[in-house]
Amino acid sequence: MTEDVVDHIVKFLEREEDVLPPRVTNGMILIALREVRDDVKKTSEVLKGQRPDGQDGLIHRVEMNEKFRGILLWLFSPIMLAFLGGLGAYIFKEVFH
Repeated sequence: MTEDVVDHIVKFLEREEDVLPPRVTNGMILIALREVRDDVKKTSEVLKGQRPDGQDGLIHRVEMNEKFRGILLWLFSPIMLAFLGGLGAYIFKEVFH
């Protein structure tokens, strides 16, 4: 069974194609389903991680990056506001005095 046949079977099961390739048996459909299941399992392992607590998964890494970005933004915003306030005061002083 070639990869093209597997792709056609998967497309048929996802209702992207109306007809199966000729001479497709139930065993071929089961093999295609197992390959799809293995791909889903690999993707799930990448997203959730292999450790029980999920610390090595992509989802956890993205969450940690979002938290870190939020903390940096929280720390940087008062500094930026103070700078912009000082710049505004300087421009106001130079224009109106």
